[in-house]
Amino acid sequence: MPPEDNHLPDKSRAGKVSLQEDRVEQLAQNAVHVEGALSEIMECKTQTRSTKLHHMLCDRNTNTFRPITIDFILFPPIPSPPNPPHGHYRAPGAPEFNHLACMEPMKIPDLWFSVLLLVESFINGMIAVFGDKFMKENAKRALAAYKQRDVTIGEYNSKFCSLVYLVEDVEAARIECYVSGLNPRIIWKMMSWEWCKAATLEVHMDLAMEAAAQLDSLALLPAEASQPVRH
Repeated sequence: MPPEDNHLPDKSRAGKVSLQEDRVEQLAQNAVHVEGALSEIMECKTQTRSTKLHHMLCDRNTNTFRPITIDFILFPPIPSPPNPPHGHYRAPGAPEFNHLACMEPMKIPDLWFSVLLLVESFINGMIAVFGDKFMKENAKRALAAYKQRDVTIGEYNSKFCSLVYLVEDVEAARIECYVSGLNPRIIWKMMSWEWCKAATLEVHMDLAMEAAAQLDSLALLPAEASQPVRH
């Protein structure tokens, strides 16, 4: 008891003690109500999916208790995805990777990979500058190494036209390359004034086909008929 309370009358002192006891009893009742409410909450979480919990909360204005209702809905825990086998790829499931599931034209946003676009344009430029040059160089080597040998004159002319189309050169150089690959028998057969005066590759091809046809006809003749007559 504080020292100043010794000077109070007995009735006032008894009333103050009674008021303190009432407050202590009220606080004890509040603690009991709160403990019961917490017990109900724990039981609701562990035993039921959806329940209504009623408990008493203290009103600060009137210092009284009023009932309120709290709803709890318990959902089952989300199962974790199974671990994939070792060495297998598992696609990411985060929302920021949803664009990877789109169709191919929409898969990779261009703004995210601008560096790849720069590299692609650089490679395309390299191909445009040097790719055609390499192709022409290869065609020029193939044209210089192409010979008729045992193929027919028609096959030789067709393949030669395909190769010479890829090589930019003057007509005289094309004719020289064509004649150098011909069968020597055809060249010997067509060594005439018309052959020597021909100025285009097309005329040389026509004359070579005529010479090849004549050689084929001579090959069908008997050996005695093909030999010159001695006088």
